[in-house]
Amino acid sequence: PRHQERQRESPPPLSATADKVPPTTKLERHCLAALVRRPDLIYRANRRLQEIGLPHLGAEDFSQAALREILRVFQASLAQDAQESLDYMRTILPAALVEELDTLLRNEPLDDLWDERVLEDTLAGLLCLRRRNLQRWAEEVRFLQAEAMETGDLIAVEEQGSIVSRYTQELQRLQRALPYDKSAVRRQ
Repeated sequence: PRHQERQRESPPPLSATADKVPPTTKLERHCLAALVRRPDLIYRANRRLQEIGLPHLGAEDFSQAALREILRVFQASLAQDAQESLDYMRTILPAALVEELDTLLRNEPLDDLWDERVLEDTLAGLLCLRRRNLQRWAEEVRFLQAEAMETGDLIAVEEQGSIVSRYTQELQRLQRALPYDKSAVRRQ
């Protein structure tokens, strides 16, 4: 019976462990809260990524499953016009994620989100998330490449080498764009 009770308990929401949250997850939470509050930010972020030659912002840019799902529903909310974005999200998301969304919005101090510096910092944060992910993805593929080398799978080694090369090129483009991003919006 006790074992069954434990299985029924759901894990605490991300917000319940906020003091133990790694800095990258804090950045993810900050950026997602900003996107939900200012939906036009996603268009600016995607335009910036497109200028750099990178794919648009996606759920894979977030490490936590709850944040990935909130972003997916947020993006879907922008593709419809029957409801306001936040109302749509609260209708579609499961109750636990609505609670997470509300906690996210309540805990992220973004009162001055109309300030261009705050907007620019949020955009830079989104680019930093992408950089972090590209670095992580490249490392994962390098690991797989090393395993393929050990087993003698030369086709996999070559395929994974081209993926690492693509990630490296994307990282270089992103690195060149980051200093530009910090000053570009402030000059507008």
